[in-house]
Amino acid sequence: MTGHLSERKIWFIVAIGLLVILSWAGSLDKYSDNYTSSAIVQAGSAYAVARGINATVSMLQTSTVSAGVGISGSITIGEILDPLNDLIERFSEVMTIALGSLALQKILLAIAANKLFSGLLTLFGLLSIMVVWVGKTDTFSLLLKLFILLVVVRFALGIVVLSNGTVSHIFLSGHIEESSARLGELKEDINNLQRDTESVLSKLKNLKQTLTASAIEARVSSFVQNIIDLLILFILKAILIPLMFFYIFMRFAKAAWRMDWEQLIACEK
Repeated sequence: MTGHLSERKIWFIVAIGLLVILSWAGSLDKYSDNYTSSAIVQAGSAYAVARGINATVSMLQTSTVSAGVGISGSITIGEILDPLNDLIERFSEVMTIALGSLALQKILLAIAANKLFSGLLTLFGLLSIMVVWVGKTDTFSLLLKLFILLVVVRFALGIVVLSNGTVSHIFLSGHIEESSARLGELKEDINNLQRDTESVLSKLKNLKQTLTASAIEARVSSFVQNIIDLLILFILKAILIPLMFFYIFMRFAKAAWRMDWEQLIACEK
């Protein structure tokens, strides 16, 4: 003889069934994996460009240009580019952390998508449905808490990545693409500067007219804010926003774990 199935119990059964189906379907896993792969490529490209700039600037450390109009003497390009080089080094360090965070997310997503967790989720989901069906609410409370624990393991990171991807697409993606393009322009400018200084003997007169310290400094300063913006954007995308959504999800999971499910399921509408 089965227990009375109230509307509330039916909704519990439907919710459990949908979670089990979602676990086996893997649609959330596919989206999360595609997003993290794309983010890794994007961050890796920015990191590679930054390291290229750093390498080129290091080669220019001993090059010299005229100090500027009305100022006699010369100044090393390395002195002008040194603040930018330091910023690029800091940027590279942060991008290493961002890439590590994204790689870790991808690995954990692959672990959570393992069939073992879907199997356990299905087992405890079916057990929970059975005890609700027969009306043993005291047993249901324990089983549902174990089911919730498995739901957290199975879906937590996927939901975090989904939320982060949505926010990033709406608010960050355009800015990151624009800033990354400007970083590429900076790399090209630095490469052009290197090519000009390598022909200093044959182009000395023209070099004094075009590669003055003030001209280089003005060009460099225009990219400093762009690099800082890109740095902040990647910190948000790869570290801070995922941590924020993970914290929110865990708060909900903690509240669900502490809830008195026995009393809740026993209450008739």
